[in-house]
Amino acid sequence: MSETRIFLVRHGETAWNLEGRMQGHLDVPLTEMGIEQAKSAAEELQGISFGGFYSSDSQRAYRTALEIANKIKRQPQPLFDLRERNLGVLQGFTRAEAKEKYPEVVDAYLTNPDYIIPDGESSNKFMQRCNNIIEKLAKQHLNQNILIVTHGGFIGNFLKYVLEIPISAPRRFKVINTSINIFLYDEENGWILESWGTLKHLARCGDVDDM
Repeated sequence: MSETRIFLVRHGETAWNLEGRMQGHLDVPLTEMGIEQAKSAAEELQGISFGGFYSSDSQRAYRTALEIANKIKRQPQPLFDLRERNLGVLQGFTRAEAKEKYPEVVDAYLTNPDYIIPDGESSNKFMQRCNNIIEKLAKQHLNQNILIVTHGGFIGNFLKYVLEIPISAPRRFKVINTSINIFLYDEENGWILESWGTLKHLARCGDVDDM
């Protein structure tokens, strides 16, 4: 039976994570703590053999991937399709600020999976993008491990897909910065969640954050 094991890792902490600002496609650098988190994740992943290593091309994810690359001795390939959801006009705002400036947009964003945020994308289009790139990479790397550094929304969307949680359902789980989440794909049975939210490496840098 051919199968692929995919390690999905969220990027390290950013200042906007701490402020609760919606980042989307905007480029926001890691904080010093975010860099330390990435280094700690690298220690955890060291020694695993990866047949492929990919990252969102957003700065916060790619910098995290470069810190991991120092330990696993493999360079990440940046891919646009691994980016966070494009939140369009909502990017850069906290939820409260966005609701004050764009109340109708925020309401539709929260309740309608088909709603396309102005200058952004809908939940359903984002889900499709997430699933398509993960399926493509899984099939390219059958019988291998692959490592992907991406974003909280991306990982949360993929979890919903695998567990068949409706896309419109509220997110009742956390995706912590640099958490390690493992999914298994096999050609016969499809997707299985193998482990969720590994965080023991963060004890090395003394911080856990889910923003």
